[in-house]
Amino acid sequence: MAKGNSVAAAILAAGGKNPGLMTQLAQQGQFDVNQPYNPLPRPASAFTQGQFAPGSPMIPMAVDVPGESERPDPRRSQYPVNWNLNHGTPGSEGLKLAPFATLRSAADVYSVARSCVDHRTNEIVSMGWDIVPTAEATQAMKGDPDLREDWEKRRRQVVEFFSSPDSDKAKYPTFESWLSALLEDRFVIDAVAIHLRPPRRRGAGPFGSNLAALDILDGATIRPLFDLAGATPSGSSVAYQQYLWGVPRVDLISVLTGEDVADLGDPAVEFRGDQLIYLRETTRTISPYGFSCVEKAIRPITIGLYKQIYQEDYFTEGSIPAQYVIAGDGVDTPQQIRMLQDALNAMAGDIAAKHRIIVLPKGSQTKDQKHSPLADQGDEWIISQVTGPFGMTPMDLGVTPRVSAVQSPSESKQLSQINTDKGSQNRIKPVTGQLKAELFDYVIQRVFGQKDMEWFWGIPSETDAGADIIDTHVTMVKNGLEAIDEARVAVGKNPFGLPETSVPGIITSTGYMPLTVAVQAAVASVAAAAGAAEPAQLGDEAPDKAPKDEDEPLKGPNLTTPAHDAVRAADGTPPAAKAVTAELEKLERFLRKGRPVSAFSSDILTSDELAEAELPKA
Repeated sequence: MAKGNSVAAAILAAGGKNPGLMTQLAQQGQFDVNQPYNPLPRPASAFTQGQFAPGSPMIPMAVDVPGESERPDPRRSQYPVNWNLNHGTPGSEGLKLAPFATLRSAADVYSVARSCVDHRTNEIVSMGWDIVPTAEATQAMKGDPDLREDWEKRRRQVVEFFSSPDSDKAKYPTFESWLSALLEDRFVIDAVAIHLRPPRRRGAGPFGSNLAALDILDGATIRPLFDLAGATPSGSSVAYQQYLWGVPRVDLISVLTGEDVADLGDPAVEFRGDQLIYLRETTRTISPYGFSCVEKAIRPITIGLYKQIYQEDYFTEGSIPAQYVIAGDGVDTPQQIRMLQDALNAMAGDIAAKHRIIVLPKGSQTKDQKHSPLADQGDEWIISQVTGPFGMTPMDLGVTPRVSAVQSPSESKQLSQINTDKGSQNRIKPVTGQLKAELFDYVIQRVFGQKDMEWFWGIPSETDAGADIIDTHVTMVKNGLEAIDEARVAVGKNPFGLPETSVPGIITSTGYMPLTVAVQAAVASVAAAAGAAEPAQLGDEAPDKAPKDEDEPLKGPNLTTPAHDAVRAADGTPPAAKAVTAELEKLERFLRKGRPVSAFSSDILTSDELAEAELPKA
């Protein structure tokens, strides 16, 4: 366990570093503007006119050149002077609780931390993913098969790219292996570095872009830089440097936005191979680095690591219970006592010696030392302190707490499942949401130029949470609250794009019926009850409501989606709605009694349809 001891020692040593330590270069290179400037007003009525006044604020001493307002802009933070100069390995400047190397060793050596990292990684990697149309694109493609076919063709190209996004196909042959490496850096060191590798020929990437692959770099080798205001430099200015063997080797820039490309013009193409996406889970104003889950739990990890070292020593350094031996007759001199002690300790590392007979001198006695258990309730406390920063509980790792006297084992298991499902959703969404917005959608929409596409994280069908979401959409479809295509998009499936599936519908005795068909069935039933000569056909309209132009689409208060025209153009008579038929029979009995139709109340037939029903009575 030598590595475990060294890791624990490194963790404790790292906590005592002074972040203010700087080289002599920190006293050089300051711009000589440390003088008063045109300050904001300080009226006496606001600061000094009165008893026990707060006093007039001091006049600032500027350290930056004033702008157009004759006053300098504020800095983002009081960053270390000469931060961009060489200070050694990134992460060792004193701004972190532990260097990157120590964080990685802690995550590897301490089994609980490794289980947390693996659990968080696997629950995201196991999620499905797909490329789906945006909400606007979904509406535009309704009833347009040509537009849908073109979109599907472009989608296949995007899916092919993300199926193996890294150029190192041997190490990262699939999206899952690539994502696992990305999440490892996120949870352990909170420094995800992705290099936008350009193709060999300009414009040879997907859709004529200058992107060939998304290569994962070791985030521990990247140092974020500051501009004068303390922000990340933009445009073509160097924003990151990769340090190898303690020396900066590569300059990298932030991803170029539309404004950057417009400002740079054609020279922007020269920087297509220098762009880096640097992601952090926890961003803070006091540091350019992130704050990983392992770093947040570094103290309980240290305690747990020492506990595991103690447990290992029990089997490697000594198997005999801790005891004092009071030597008997014949063991009187210090030399004799020393020889007896060495003989007994020589057997301590031998596991089998615990079961052998040990003969002591006559009159010898043993006295047990205070017993320290190998495992107790304190271990559960340590595990809870480690899992907390990961958004987990010990139950997520299979560590079941001791069941109380008023709680049955089944209740404890059910509570564990509820907490696990709820916690899983709360901890997954921030990670998947950031990756979607800052990485995947950026590449799809900004780099590839496919504005009508977006990334979608699928729902694991094995989980209860995923089943609940699917059941919710099924219920909404059955009750006419959303269309089948809308539900398919919501659960990560491609829409059918059919006229019947692009509008909401209801469940009748004859099966699923789109609302457009149900409305026209009601109109046909009313027309038949009014004594129409011929039954209304799907797509037919009353003579006095015929459109003036044959090419003009039918319009009306109930036609609100582009799919209605396609539905009305279909042939065949729609199936009669059972509810509408029953309502019309009820209306017929009502009119035969000589009552006015205006006195009839109906939740199914509209006022216009009731007005037409007055005809047979007249």
